[in-house]
Order: sequence, then structure tokens, then C-alpha cells
Amino acid sequence: NSKYKQYIKLIDWVNKQSDGMDTIQRQAYTHCVQKYSHETQFLMMLDLDEFVVPIKSYSRALDYILSLKSQWNNISAFKIQRYDFGSGGHITKPKTLVMDSYKFHETICSSFKTLANTDYIDKSSKFWRVHDFNLVPNKSGKIFNSYFGYHETGFPNSCKPETINEIPLVINHYYTKSYEEYLARCEMWKKGGINPIGFRADCENQFKTRDVNEAEGY
Repeated sequence: NSKYKQYIKLIDWVNKQSDGMDTIQRQAYTHCVQKYSHETQFLMMLDLDEFVVPIKSYSRALDYILSLKSQWNNISAFKIQRYDFGSGGHITKPKTLVMDSYKFHETICSSFKTLANTDYIDKSSKFWRVHDFNLVPNKSGKIFNSYFGYHETGFPNSCKPETINEIPLVINHYYTKSYEEYLARCEMWKKGGINPIGFRADCENQFKTRDVNEAEGY
């Protein structure tokens, strides 16, 4: 779309192969950090179904980040709560916009992603945690929602019922969308795709498990 051409750089990430845990996805993230982190103050790895949205008194996520500009030198990262949204009962793809079509999400966030200050990112290391960044060792900076991290199993942790969000931002993760959209996407991932984890193999049961419609709003 020419409307967004000045904001988007499309890279054809093809003819790549995973090398053990250095997956095609992780290779792309490492490439991004090493090649483009000098062009921006903050960097985040988002999927197309993940929208960073402001809550409380801000109309744009950017407005909140800019309100802290005088503190940027001392901020290393924002770890942002991510909420999975369900199908909202849609069987087929709605004609309305995504945020207008899917209103209901899980009550307690199940994951997070990090918006990192590029001055604190360790650009010499390979990317291995796809929700988080490798930060420069022994460089101290403020981390908002620092309770987020990775389990020893290699997966990101989730919120707890008593968890407090320290920032007025969340990520809406439109994971399932409609039933038909989920099944079509799941079929493409049955053999792993760019991610070798095979949890998408049983598409029908996965949809039932991930179709969470517990709460509206924050």
C-alpha cells in the first residue's frame, strides 16, 4: 500500500534454513538488530496480529513513549503485557476492521513482548528469545514490568492475577481471529514452518483451547 510505503521496508526472507535452535525466525530478528537498530531509539519485534495499544489517558502508544523522552538515557526496556483475543464467535472472516470485530480477550495476560532501547541491546549476540532482547551485560537501566522473563524451559512467562501493569500500554494479540481463518493458518504450520515447535498440529483442538473470550476492555 503506497500510503505506508515511507514507513515500511519489506525484506524477502527466503531461501533460509533453520540451524538447530537458530531458527529462520531468530535469524531474521538477529539481522534486524544488527542492521537496523542504529536507525531508531526503540525497537520491537511484533507479528502482524499483534497491536500495541494505549490504555488510560493516552490516545497513541507513541505519545506515552515521547512523554518519557527526558528519561530515555536511563530506560533500557518496556516489557509489555500481551493479551490473546478470541474469535468472538465469528466463523468466517468479518468485513469490519480487526479491532472492531474482535473485542474479547483472556482475563490474565499469557505473555509479553519487549520494546527495547537500542542503546542497551547487545548487538553482537544472536537472537534466541523471540519475545525479548539480549541486553548489554552490566549496563544498568530501568526495565518496566521487569517481572517478565523466560522460564528455564525456554518459554516466556505470563501474568499472575496480582500482577500490576507499570505502563499504560498493552498488546492485543489477535491469535485466532475467526474459526475459518485460524484453521487455514494452522494448516500451513502443521509441519513447523519457520518455527519448529509442533503445537499447531491438532488444529481443531488448538482452536478450542486458544479461543478465549473472557473479558472486554482493560
